[in-house]
Amino acid sequence: MKQLKTGSSLPLYKQLSLQLWEDIQFAYPSGSKIPSEAELAATYQVSIMTVHKAVALLAERGLLEIIRGKGCKQSSKVHTFSPANAHFFSASFLAGNGLVVS
Repeated sequence: MKQLKTGSSLPLYKQLSLQLWEDIQFAYPSGSKIPSEAELAATYQVSIMTVHKAVALLAERGLLEIIRGKGCKQSSKVHTFSPANAHFFSASFLAGNGLVVS
């Protein structure tokens, strides 16, 4: 797990969304439930609101599925984040996070 940079121009929730996806795709099988927002906040040492925004961003991109009242799980539609499936993040999201996909 990488340390998030509080002094970065990139908002914490965007840093966390990238880090979460990198960590989740290897730790949890496709379709499996991920830890609660409270557990993720403790793990990454950020606020629950930061986790909530990061998870919402991943869900908006179709990488996580939020099940109201039950938590969220890794989408069964996407397996890994790589240049081959970078299209799941918008070009502006990737560019905004300093990522270049070649």
